[in-house]
Amino acid sequence: MKFLYAKKCLKQHLASVQEELTEYAHSMMPTDQRGKHKNHTHVAEKIKESLCKLIDRIPKYKSHYKDNSKVKYLSPGVHKIDVYELWTEECKKIIIPGPFI
Repeated sequence: MKFLYAKKCLKQHLASVQEELTEYAHSMMPTDQRGKHKNHTHVAEKIKESLCKLIDRIPKYKSHYKDNSKVKYLSPGVHKIDVYELWTEECKKIIIPGPFI
C-alpha cells in the first residue's frame, strides 16, 4: 500500500517538475516565427494562368494503380527542368519579366 502511495507521489512530483522545466524552456527560447511575417510574395494571376495553360498542354496519363482517380500524372519523360524551360519561353512570348524562380 505504501509503495503505491509513494509511486503516485513520485509520479505527481515528476509531472510538476516536467511542467516547470517546460515553462522554463519556453520562457528561455524564442517562439518559432516561420510564416508569421506579413510581407509574403504573391504570384501574379497572369503568371499563374500561363503556367496552368502550359501544364494543360503537356501530355498526361492516369495511374494504373487507381482506376477511379481523377488525378493525372505528367509523362515520365517530362522533367521539372523541361517544364521550367518551356515556361520561361512562354513568359518571354507574353512579356512577363524574369527572373523566374
